[in-house]
Amino acid sequence: MADITTSKGLDGDHVEKSGVAVEELSEKQLNNEAHTATDAEHTITVGQALKIYKWAVLWSVLISTTVVMEGYDTTLIGSFMAYPGFKQRYGTWTGDENGWQISANWQNALNVTGAIGTIIGALLNGVLTAKYGHRKVIIGGLAALAAFVFITFFAKDTGMLLGGQFLCSIPWGM
Repeated sequence: MADITTSKGLDGDHVEKSGVAVEELSEKQLNNEAHTATDAEHTITVGQALKIYKWAVLWSVLISTTVVMEGYDTTLIGSFMAYPGFKQRYGTWTGDENGWQISANWQNALNVTGAIGTIIGALLNGVLTAKYGHRKVIIGGLAALAAFVFITFFAKDTGMLLGGQFLCSIPWGM
């Protein structure tokens, strides 16, 4: 264990640990330094802030984009069900009166599967974030989503579309 000694200096108390001085700041000194830092940050321009904090800005844009796309993607399949081309590709012919239709069972399955996968993803998010951290979990989820979206995009039948929807909804939940 390191030796700790305390001495009184001109600037206040100093704590020495293994020969290295660490200054203890009073609450007033910390408050003053916080105000000084805040004032300095408020005087910089947007361009300077983007230059200084470019990685924080890029990370913020990435996270914001994932939130926007998650909201868009979770409702996308449900809105496709009204398009004639989608109904012809994944539905069945019901006669001249109604034409191509996707059965209520498949519509329900496609909509509910997204919610189930999202719940699983949210549960996984808690476990994985505690173990690996937010950044690694989000990057892993985005990589998984990039892979799974191809299943949905190239689905040849309703079952494949359902499986792709389920797999995509897990990263959405994360």
